[in-house]
Amino acid sequence: KTVTAQEALVGRYDLKLDKDRRLTIPDEWMPYFGESGRVVAVPDPHERCIDIVPADLMEKELDRLRTEAKKDAGLSDALRVIGSAAEQLVLDRHSIRISDKLLEYAGIEDRVALLGAVRMIQVWSPDTLGPDEPFDAEKLASDLAKVGGCGASGNGRSDENEQGTAGGGD
Repeated sequence: KTVTAQEALVGRYDLKLDKDRRLTIPDEWMPYFGESGRVVAVPDPHERCIDIVPADLMEKELDRLRTEAKKDAGLSDALRVIGSAAEQLVLDRHSIRISDKLLEYAGIEDRVALLGAVRMIQVWSPDTLGPDEPFDAEKLASDLAKVGGCGASGNGRSDENEQGTAGGGD
């Protein structure tokens, strides 16, 4: 699936789990999950959070990995570890119930911070993540340069190009 700007998962939402410890997905993000509303929740391997990935995106990635695993036994082991840690969930009126095991992994009790990570949602404990603060412009420029996005030049300094054209031709 190609991600369009209208479907990209972006932004931060600080929310409370409901009385049944269900997590509500913001309306703006619902179109990304399609009609089935199927998602996969998996512990993030690098951060103490939970990644929520649309099932169709996860299926495509797993198909690719299964093909590669036929040639690489280590990859087959990795798929087994991922599969045993992941949960398949279905959005029910914009909400899902993530297992206590995954919520505990992320240090989540009753509040969550949802971060849009373009192709997935990251579910954090606000205590782990910290308050929503102004972004670090240098880090943003560096990260945009890494992914080649939003007008960032290859050297991570898009401000040079903007300064070179500002006022030119007047």
